[in-house]
Amino acid sequence: MTLSVMIPLTQNTGIEIQRAKNRHKVRSLIHVLSAAIDIVICLIFIPTMGYRATAIGYVASVVLGTGLFTNWYYHTRIGLDMIYFWKNMLPTIGLALIVTAVCLLGTHFLPVNSILMFLVWGVIYSILFLSGAMKVSLTGEERKKVINRIERKAVR
Repeated sequence: MTLSVMIPLTQNTGIEIQRAKNRHKVRSLIHVLSAAIDIVICLIFIPTMGYRATAIGYVASVVLGTGLFTNWYYHTRIGLDMIYFWKNMLPTIGLALIVTAVCLLGTHFLPVNSILMFLVWGVIYSILFLSGAMKVSLTGEERKKVINRIERKAVR
């Protein structure tokens, strides 16, 4: 369920561009249709699948509505180059998946069985992701700015 929220969270700027062009009614309609898809899937599959059907319905509605349709709409109607956007997002998504997999694997050796271990794994995840993001997600100029800011805070 968390992965499906990744799509709308990465596109918040697109939402503002859509509002600025006064084309946000379509987004509202898509959210209503996505909710309807979620409800229909739940009604059909809850009797056989139980509570898992609600997760499946939610993910399906978000992927179809917010994912596929919204990207198509942004690309064809709003004028945003969504192919370029997702090409540039793929390295960061890959990094997040790799760091998550490494941490999940690590929890088999050092299980999360206390608040302290939970915090330790949070720090490990953050360090791995931030160091990877410095290499994968940031441009050379952005890296320099981050390093300069860290150095200035360390000097104080």
